[in-house]
Amino acid sequence: MAATQESEDPGYKRLFELETEYRAPRVADRLHAIVSFSYLFDDFPNPAIINSGFLKLADYFAGSNNTQRHAILQVFTRAERHMKKIMNVEEVIKRISPQLQSNDPLARALTLRAFGSMAVIVSDRVDVYHRVIHSLDSLEAMEVNAAIYAADKICAHSQRFCAIISGKLAFMVRDEKTPLPVRRRLVRIFGHMFEDITLARLARKTCLDIIELTQDSEYIVAILRTLTRLASHSLVDVPEQIELLLQQAEDQSVVSTGIRRVSLMCLGSLAQRGIEFSPAQIMAIFNIALDSLDEKTTLRAVSTLHKVFLQAGVMTSLLMLPDAGQQTMAGYIEMALHILERSTTSTSQSHLGLRLLLLETYALLSVLLPSYKHGGVIEWSETAEQTYRDALREAIRSMEQFLDRLWAPLKDGTRILSLEEQSQSGTVLRYWLVLTLEEESGAEKMLKTILTWMEDYKAVSMPQTQGLLALLGSLSLNRRSIAGGVETLESRISSLFEQFGQIDIEEQPTRNHWDLYQLGRYSLQTGWPSLSMMAFKNLEKGLRSVPHALWLSTVQTLALTESSLQTVSSVPVVRSRRASGDVEASDSEGVVDLYSHQQMYVKIIGFLEEIEANQAINRSFQLRLCSLRREYLQTCQQAVTTLHLLTSSVVNHNYTSNTKPVFVPLPSDERALYQCADQLNQLAHQYTLLRARIAVQETTSHPSSSSSSAAMLTHNSSSNGVNSVTENATSFSIVTGESSHSIPKLSSDQQSDATVEILQTMCLVLAYSFQKLAKVLGRTAEGQQQSDDDMDEGEEIFDIDPLLIPLLYHQDQDQEGAAGVGSGFGLGGPRTLVEVFRSSTRKALGFVDQQLHGGGVETLEMSVSLVQQLIVQFISFPVPIPQMFFVSRNGTFSVQA
Repeated sequence: MAATQESEDPGYKRLFELETEYRAPRVADRLHAIVSFSYLFDDFPNPAIINSGFLKLADYFAGSNNTQRHAILQVFTRAERHMKKIMNVEEVIKRISPQLQSNDPLARALTLRAFGSMAVIVSDRVDVYHRVIHSLDSLEAMEVNAAIYAADKICAHSQRFCAIISGKLAFMVRDEKTPLPVRRRLVRIFGHMFEDITLARLARKTCLDIIELTQDSEYIVAILRTLTRLASHSLVDVPEQIELLLQQAEDQSVVSTGIRRVSLMCLGSLAQRGIEFSPAQIMAIFNIALDSLDEKTTLRAVSTLHKVFLQAGVMTSLLMLPDAGQQTMAGYIEMALHILERSTTSTSQSHLGLRLLLLETYALLSVLLPSYKHGGVIEWSETAEQTYRDALREAIRSMEQFLDRLWAPLKDGTRILSLEEQSQSGTVLRYWLVLTLEEESGAEKMLKTILTWMEDYKAVSMPQTQGLLALLGSLSLNRRSIAGGVETLESRISSLFEQFGQIDIEEQPTRNHWDLYQLGRYSLQTGWPSLSMMAFKNLEKGLRSVPHALWLSTVQTLALTESSLQTVSSVPVVRSRRASGDVEASDSEGVVDLYSHQQMYVKIIGFLEEIEANQAINRSFQLRLCSLRREYLQTCQQAVTTLHLLTSSVVNHNYTSNTKPVFVPLPSDERALYQCADQLNQLAHQYTLLRARIAVQETTSHPSSSSSSAAMLTHNSSSNGVNSVTENATSFSIVTGESSHSIPKLSSDQQSDATVEILQTMCLVLAYSFQKLAKVLGRTAEGQQQSDDDMDEGEEIFDIDPLLIPLLYHQDQDQEGAAGVGSGFGLGGPRTLVEVFRSSTRKALGFVDQQLHGGGVETLEMSVSLVQQLIVQFISFPVPIPQMFFVSRNGTFSVQA
């Protein structure tokens, strides 16, 4: 019966086919069968099949020629990740190892390399250790090289083997009889000896002894790399290693500049491991960058500095003393500007190298300048402030010139950017964005510049829209810090949109329709529906296609609904006062009314259903999202009404000055609170299903449709065959697919999942708050007063569904104390609206836990007020719209206006 099942299993059938093919008389068929084993393991990663397959390969290895052994070795190398599933490891080794006794040195070399590729399963085999060490003394170069390969691979998995072979390695690398190329390869093995401190120090001492006796640059490079790997993993003698690398990088007498570059690269790798550098060491790297006449060495130095300043500890140590920190940072900025000036005016023939150097310098300044401003310095001197402003202007000016030079040939529309140029322009635009936001009125200036670029350089819209999306996201993180307030910014942006679209007397845009659509779409995705309304304004006028006009009406209504939700004013706060029997009653005016918003979502759902019916395009995600959003608003309205009734019951009670307040809540009040909590928890479960749908849609979508979008507004006139927008165009189309050169390469599933996570988390926190409030109400009904000291430790930690709790804490603790407390973009701390929401929600949840305890009328009043304010904050939170809302996977269409 078991044999029958095996014969019917597709994996075993394929294995039998390969075995039959290997018996064919033709050599080519045998080699094809051997190579096909790697595909067998990938297609059928069943431990039984893998075990059987490797046993057969081991048999073939023992009884075949060197050509076939080489093919088997390639299979071993490709299938390394499957080797842990081998059950008969002993048998596989037993069948392969006899080839080490062969008189053929090539056969022995192939066998050693096979053991190296099998290091993950032979790392504890002492017999393999001795065979590898014995082969190091071979007179055949190919066998020695194979033994070194095997030793390197096994040492990476076994510290025991490191201890056994360390003495042999130390002898061979010191022995002048050992060929220099062999010594270079042997010394790299010391880089694996970092888990044991004693072994790490022995390896370091051996390497330091060697470096003093050799003048070969390649050997020195290998030693430096090995020492850096030891220091970064073992964290032993790290300061000494940094000084050694700086000494090698500063040594002008070194014949090969490659040693200087490798030393700088090793310093950068140490910085990436979180190792801090002292101010003197940082200054030394700056001096290397300024003093070097070699462009590549300067590039390495600047790249290393960028990695150094990305670490949190560097900024903390530099700015701990305000005066000294200001002076030191000002010196660094001045030196970075010198590097920038020299790079800008360079006459180097290496255009690509110069461009890369500029990119690294911009990256360095994008970290240095915001850190200088937001580094925690209490008082800023006039000199420091002037230094900052001058440096900021110089860096921004240089970046704008870089982009203008890069895009200048595109004005006539005859050529497009290469992929490398697109990547470089997008990178510089991102740094430019970070620094421009640091200026006063930087957001308005930035948007105006981006709109100008979008008009002048149509062929580079992708990096520009990437920058625009980042701008809108940054503005979402800094709403409170916008100079003049959000309304002033919106007014200024509105006038920019009117100029960009050239609004006519009928308030219709006459140009840049597709760009305006993108502006509106990105605004919705980043939580700025008010800006989206400005971009979408009258965009549907002139369309003859009803479905297309319906889609624009859908997104316009969505923008209007979310914009009006952000302006919801706070509900009245309950305040009670027992003073001579007077009661301060809350005003009933201003209670949140969400009925109109619910009806607007009903309207949006109707639009989507009509579009789905007319175009036969699946809009299930959009419909479900809007339906859940409407249910959420309905539940919030019910919750607000319940709290308002409870508020009235509390406030309207009479108080006397010398007696305890008498308040007897109705049982229906407590039931109503629990009902609100249950509805919110059910909504959270529905959002879980929606997030699962996002994951399924992303994984099952065809690659050709992975970037499709629900609507794209473009003009159809183009004189040179390039998709461009002209002011004189008279027709346009809406296309259910997005252009590859105009949409930023963002992960739709990640952004969509994060957005739905925000909505889900709101439901979870509100449900928990209502449960806590219901318990406070229950204790009040029983006559209990607030007594936190009497509460059991750990009581009421969480009452919500345990399966949903990790959604609140699925990330590590807040990173707000990390390096750079800047504008929220490109620096440490929360970088997205989702991260900001998670951080603030954790704090709100902790506050709810601390405050909603005990019982009594006073506690009840305070608890009701807290939950009321929490609801309003969540209702008015700038929720971004998922990118998947704009995605359709049913092909493309276009209709002439």
